[in-house]
Amino acid sequence: MLNRVVLTAGVLAGAVLAGAVLIAVLSFALGPRDAAAQIRGLAIEAAGGLAVPLSPTYNAAPELHRSLEQDGAGPSLLANRTNQAGLNTRLAVLLGSLELSYSLFNLGWRHDTIVCDTMRDGTGAYADTAYRLPDGNIDDRGVRYVCPEQRARVDTSNLGRRPLTVHNIAFGLRGVVPLSLRFSLYGAAGAGFALTNHHPDERVRRVRPGVSTHAGGGVDFEVSPQVHIAVDARYQLLLLARAGDYSLNAGRAVARDRTVLAAVLDPLHLFSATLALRLTLR
Repeated sequence: MLNRVVLTAGVLAGAVLAGAVLIAVLSFALGPRDAAAQIRGLAIEAAGGLAVPLSPTYNAAPELHRSLEQDGAGPSLLANRTNQAGLNTRLAVLLGSLELSYSLFNLGWRHDTIVCDTMRDGTGAYADTAYRLPDGNIDDRGVRYVCPEQRARVDTSNLGRRPLTVHNIAFGLRGVVPLSLRFSLYGAAGAGFALTNHHPDERVRRVRPGVSTHAGGGVDFEVSPQVHIAVDARYQLLLLARAGDYSLNAGRAVARDRTVLAAVLDPLHLFSATLALRLTLR
């Protein structure tokens, strides 16, 4: 967790530093101007770009060993599933410093990290059996897991899993620091609600709610009094309700020496970079 926090802080600091250097160079090249870049009135903004995962999406997702599964039964494993970088689109309404936004994240899959596997007996065979339930969940109540420090990584980019799609509605504040007539630096922060119908088992489509928070900023360029272009960078945290039965998830959390929060929430840390177009309506 500490490494993730440090990585996130480093990414955000680098984005802010790069933006500040760019603004300084452009402002020097254009010469001094009167500062008048504050957001006024009502505006709409459309943005598109990339979202880069900074953490796994699913922690300790249960799976049956594909090569050993027979009639929905077999030894099971727990895997952290990690996404590829994907698309991030955002639509926002701005009223002064207030921001109401809708964001869509669409992320493919990169790899699974095997964190726990079914215990083996003295002969090397798997000692316990898990079962696939009719609703797609894995019943591994009787499975004893071994969770080694060295973890195997499996490439999952070619398995054909449907992408993770997350819808996010957020409320926030945006503060602007004008640097010239045309260029300004802004910061944005807020929180909201998230929804996805993705489940670790591809056959299950069940809505999973969650909450979100974001913080970041960008560089804004005024094309005309009604039209602005911005480069935006944000850290996003999505806390999604964990899929599956709580009692089963709790057992897996205990096997990994985790708290009860690991049985109810799947955190997803993202870094997003987008290009935005803002139109002032009045």
